[in-house]
Amino acid sequence: MKKTFRYLALAVMATAAAVFTACNADSEWAQPLDSATPETRGDVQPNGSVVITFEDAGDYLAGPTSYGDNLYSAYEGGEQYTMWMDVDAYAIFSINENYGTTEFWNGGIAVSDWCIRRNVDGNTKDWWYSYLNQCSVYNVSVGADARRGGAGYGGSDNFAVVYGYVDKYNAAYMNYPEISFEAPGTVSDLWICNTAYTYGVIMNGNHWDDGEDDGWTGTARPLKEVVDEQGRKGYLRVDAYGFYGDEPTNGGEPVSIYLADYNASATGNVLDTWTEWNLSALGTVSKIRFNIVGNDSGEYGLNTPAYFCLDNIRFTFE
Repeated sequence: MKKTFRYLALAVMATAAAVFTACNADSEWAQPLDSATPETRGDVQPNGSVVITFEDAGDYLAGPTSYGDNLYSAYEGGEQYTMWMDVDAYAIFSINENYGTTEFWNGGIAVSDWCIRRNVDGNTKDWWYSYLNQCSVYNVSVGADARRGGAGYGGSDNFAVVYGYVDKYNAAYMNYPEISFEAPGTVSDLWICNTAYTYGVIMNGNHWDDGEDDGWTGTARPLKEVVDEQGRKGYLRVDAYGFYGDEPTNGGEPVSIYLADYNASATGNVLDTWTEWNLSALGTVSKIRFNIVGNDSGEYGLNTPAYFCLDNIRFTFE
């Protein structure tokens, strides 16, 4: 049965392949990858589990800028990236389709190797914590604060960027980001980190505008300044829900982790390095659906950017 799934996965990968351009070698931050950087590829472990490391994503990476231009149908530099499958775990990571188009703004999961934690290439103000840098991880354990590669868990190159949430304001058009498994199993643990965009706004706030005359603007406050109507200080939380087919697991209850929580600490415990997240309570799943919940909300819903990064997902077949 597993062999059949592997052939299916390889077929899907072959037909969905898209090749994207690399970074500009003349850019001030475009550092060559260190050949000594350890790679933790998605190998089958002695206990039968598979660790999804994204290291074999190859050309399926967000680019050619840290905005991830190739995650949108308007990209003209090559084919659009819409999905990636790990052929060891038969896990599908895809960008959501809505209104007939597949766009990252609909929510979904992309694979990236960007880590930019400051303004580069002449960009100013809040560029590094804006949507223009949405595919960068905020990982302070790496020496360089503007690079490609080496910022994944354990010094690996690649990781997943997850975007999207659903609440009462956007339920009509937004879809949950999720991981689908062709064969069911359990996710015992994975590693999670903030994106640069989310981290910067958590710490500094920002103002956003879609550039259109539609009134779609808003202001996010630094979460340390937020106190909601229930008296709770600022927080941003990721909820993971398990499904076996269409049936919820774990009694429909999520397993949660905070990207920031000023109720727990005056510093907010804001994630700035890879942090382990145990999802074993979800049990045997064929799908994991994510949602992001926070308490800085406005007319259009959540003000804090709804992004986070994942790496080294440990999956064991049923």
